[in-house]
Amino acid sequence: MRHKLTLVFLFFFIQLNLVAQEKNNTPSSILNLEKVYIHTDRTYYNLGETIWYKAYLTNAYNNVLTNNSNLLYVELISPESEIVSRNITKLDFGLGNGDFILNDSIGIHSGKYQLRAYTNWMRNFGEDFIFTKEINVININEANDKVTTIENKKDSDNKYNKNTIEKINNLNIQFFPEGGSLVQGISSVVAFKATDNYGNPVNVEGSILDSKGETISEVKTKHDGLGKFVITSKENENYIGVFQNFNGEKIEFNIPKPLKNGYALSFNKLKERDVITIKTNQETLDKSSNQVFIIRIATKGITYFEGDIVLKKLSTSIFLPIEKLPAGIANITIYDNKGLPHCERLIYVEKNNQVKIAFEPEKVEYNTKEKVRLKLKAKSADDKPIVANFSVAAIDAKTAENPNAKMSISSYFLFESDIKGKVHNAAYYFNPNNLDRLYNLDLLLLTQGWRDFLWKQNIELKDSIHYNSEKGINITGKVKKLFATTGKEDNKVVLYFSNKGNITFAVDTTDVDGKFNFNNVSFVGPTQVLLNTKNKNNKSNGMIVLDSIYRLPKKVNFNAATNFSSSKETIVNLIKENIQQKHVEFDVPMSNRLNEILILGKSKKDIGGNYGFADHTYIASKENAKYSDIYSLIQFSIPGVNIANDSISFRRNGGTALIIVDDVEVQSGDLNLIIPEKVERIEALTSANAAVFGPKGANGVLLIYTKNGEGVSNEKKTFHTITENIEGFYDARIFYSPNYAKPETLESNFSDIRNTLYWNPNVFLDKSGNAEVSYYNSDVNSAVEVTAEGITLEGIPFVAKTNYLVKKN
Repeated sequence: MRHKLTLVFLFFFIQLNLVAQEKNNTPSSILNLEKVYIHTDRTYYNLGETIWYKAYLTNAYNNVLTNNSNLLYVELISPESEIVSRNITKLDFGLGNGDFILNDSIGIHSGKYQLRAYTNWMRNFGEDFIFTKEINVININEANDKVTTIENKKDSDNKYNKNTIEKINNLNIQFFPEGGSLVQGISSVVAFKATDNYGNPVNVEGSILDSKGETISEVKTKHDGLGKFVITSKENENYIGVFQNFNGEKIEFNIPKPLKNGYALSFNKLKERDVITIKTNQETLDKSSNQVFIIRIATKGITYFEGDIVLKKLSTSIFLPIEKLPAGIANITIYDNKGLPHCERLIYVEKNNQVKIAFEPEKVEYNTKEKVRLKLKAKSADDKPIVANFSVAAIDAKTAENPNAKMSISSYFLFESDIKGKVHNAAYYFNPNNLDRLYNLDLLLLTQGWRDFLWKQNIELKDSIHYNSEKGINITGKVKKLFATTGKEDNKVVLYFSNKGNITFAVDTTDVDGKFNFNNVSFVGPTQVLLNTKNKNNKSNGMIVLDSIYRLPKKVNFNAATNFSSSKETIVNLIKENIQQKHVEFDVPMSNRLNEILILGKSKKDIGGNYGFADHTYIASKENAKYSDIYSLIQFSIPGVNIANDSISFRRNGGTALIIVDDVEVQSGDLNLIIPEKVERIEALTSANAAVFGPKGANGVLLIYTKNGEGVSNEKKTFHTITENIEGFYDARIFYSPNYAKPETLESNFSDIRNTLYWNPNVFLDKSGNAEVSYYNSDVNSAVEVTAEGITLEGIPFVAKTNYLVKKN
């Protein structure tokens, strides 16, 4: 609902009312936009440990948990930009959980990884709604990197001195006039942002000079490379900022040129009231006397306030009804009567009194292996119990990153997901102990900018929806004539699947194209699926071709090498040293870790083929099961392949390729009889290597090897019945928590040096708004950091933290 705006002219104190229209302009076509947040127990892990995660899927407009999608793709991406593990996480009313085991059987090694999460529905809206989070994997068996960290090269003011190593060699300063533009003769705030060539914030000092070289202002950053100054731009004047780079050399940066005519927008506090001010110069006012403007205040595309104003003075101010806006980023835009925007300002609306949380242990100090009880109480602002779900992680504080740098459910839903670029030290702005956090948050909004969401662009989505929301697993395909592509209509298809001892079946009938659909099937973990087809006369007839069960993953856009951070490099080495110290102190080898008993496998290596070395080789993996037929697998695994009407050729060769299956020449149509899961490897010979086959290999050779050397013959008897092993929803493991109340249990024989002491992804408040969790400490003397993250039924995200000490008596 839109509300009225109250205007007050600062110099004359005359109040006007702008009455907003009573309709809500939220685009109905995108009401179900989704956001997802992933809470992990930690962000730094040792090789062999487990990432435990909890997923929260919400409506992007109000952060209320949504049931629009029930499938969430959670992927772990390596420093080499490869998806090393992928979980299909089931969501129930927006909530789900899972885990990733970080062992070398899936190719995990030390380095910087990315955790990525999205639904199929999110694919329609670009990258803005895709969740990403940085994960660091450490191998304590590797020696610490002998790199002099940049952190050690800074002075007390957090500035780099000229001895800084060559990893950082560029200084970048950007200037951002408040509201969008500088205008001649108008006093305006200009924010600036200083970064190195990796985009990391840098604190600097400098001067603002006019074209005569005279100093207008001395400036310095206030927080994380951010600062601001006030300037009144003069006619025909240009301004520059002069700063020192990392080598002590002076560098000049141009400040945006002022407009001759225009408007400026500013935001300030006036007697504890929030005020926006629209200013112009006399020349602009003379040219556009009685100009009507529209002031719109929106949050996530929903307009809460809108009204018209006639500018008759050089400066006009408006009181903002902050109390009626939702928490998060609000966008203030000034439009002319033609709908063209002139100024824009982002502000942050804090509602830190919406949920009152008390989270504390029974004691501030515990003994090793002692039982810990933690109580959480949550109430609304009017002291009423709330309904909420949250996840709890208790970790050794020496394995945690800087608390100010850690992403949280509050920082993500209320802030990070709504602005451009990466936010450094996001948690800093949500820690009430940081007294200047809101001032510095406003600096960030002046420089970072709002994401160009669809709701800002006002794009009609009806023509851009290509991906449906998924409620369950869809098993679809086609029944076709044998050795042909024509579909068979009115064939009955029966689906049987066996999961954890339960057998279920369903029936469908093929349409005019021979297609069948079993939608929203739900099963967990590895499941054997059998499909059989019969014609109208109840005779087994036709060939079943399955579609891909899951869509291929989104394209990876992650480059760990371009995101160097000196502080995180330091943290990695400190955490590695702390973990090593625990293993040495308790004489615990890496293979004897409580809570993480893993069998480490060896990665498959490329091998030479039976006919020499191929130009391209594909080694089978669990990804095979995601392809509906052998042709899809070939298209994915071998570059430069053309497949049309079951005919296979190579783009560089032309003509039909020679196909060899298990050393036997076959026709391309025979490949229909090979199930992708039975393929061991595929090789392509497209260069001179194909000469071993004589004239037949002139157009290139495709070599396919099946796992049991069965070729195509054994599949001919079962073309109308197929059996598939399909991976259902990820079967999330339960976090193992030892019970030291029973001293004769297995745990008593191990040295307990766990880095994550407790993880619980599903904690609910009772009717009184209370919850309690309990677990046992490890053998380690340390500080323990406990974090609870969750969201209320009304869509209010919250974070509660506490800590205590563990000392052996």
